Amino acid sequence: MDPKAPPAKKKKKTSASGSAAEVYHLPLQEVTRRDVPAPRGGHSATMVGPSHVYLFGGYGGYGYRRGDMDDLHKLDTGTMRWQEVGVTKGTPPEKRSGHQASAVQLKLILCGGKNSTTEFNDLHVLDTSLDPPVW
Repeated sequence: MDPKAPPAKKKKKTSASGSAAEVYHLPLQEVTRRDVPAPRGGHSATMVGPSHVYLFGGYGGYGYRRGDMDDLHKLDTGTMRWQEVGVTKGTPPEKRSGHQASAVQLKLILCGGKNSTTEFNDLHVLDTSLDPPVW
């Protein structure tokens, strides 16, 4: 962990209906440019555990090579460094955007979404506690 990097700040927010959420404010100016995922929209970025944000899929890319994506990246919020999670076991989700993702303990739960040919009605679970992670 970089001792110069300010820590993520966690705040509890409560809506008018009484539901509560935790909001993390990360010092994004500290993110290194090396290994940053390609630009995209319709992806998911989910805090899994106390110090990792997992980014999955979306639609994007560079220049005229835009398209549906199925890549998985991990941001370590302690060092503010990205890492592509290129090796996983199991069957990963197909390329997609517009999906929903959530975390339960150290598991990333991903459902739904669509790509240029298919609308998905499925559920995938990635266990990030294993090395390599398993879908």
